[in-house]
Amino acid sequence: MLLDELVRRLDGWFAQAASGAEVRVCFRLSDPREHEPVMPDEVPLPEDAWRLEFLLQATDEPSVLVPAADVWRDQSAPLRRWTSHPQERLLAGLGRAARLYPDLEEALRGIHPGQMLLDTEGAHRFLSHAALLEEAGYGVLLPAWWRRRPSLGLSLEVRGRDPVSHVLRDRAWGCGSSSTTSGGWRSAAAPSPRTT
Repeated sequence: MLLDELVRRLDGWFAQAASGAEVRVCFRLSDPREHEPVMPDEVPLPEDAWRLEFLLQATDEPSVLVPAADVWRDQSAPLRRWTSHPQERLLAGLGRAARLYPDLEEALRGIHPGQMLLDTEGAHRFLSHAALLEEAGYGVLLPAWWRRRPSLGLSLEVRGRDPVSHVLRDRAWGCGSSSTTSGGWRSAAAPSPRTT
């Protein structure tokens, strides 16, 4: 009957949608200093252009990365084990990611989105959204220097020169006398303490 046909089609659709969860959209941001050599038929990128590449990644085998350009050319054979509709998975994943990173909407206006070229400001916007995309289940590959960036800051240490009894501590601390306190500061860039 008509109802049985509908149930059969919905079950098939659901099974296919559930199996597609085994691949995810992955974003790879390339530093302008890391551009690959240009092939003879390609146009070289501007020196300050950051490339944000779109890929499909197998969730149980993260080393399987298929660039969107190959997905659109139907050269996504490595993904056949995980999904039978990689193009739909890519487009749907990019559409959902655009809710978290609105700059993707520009790339989605194209017929076969495969990458975005960003200026430094655009790369910073992506980097500020990267953690949110990762939390939402997207793969995010960033330049190595971004993951291990040094922390900068200062710390201040204040200690008394002479031990102060508990009874006199509040009074001595509040007076601001340089004879009762000493201090030092430490920089993350120059970790040896400086004293005053």
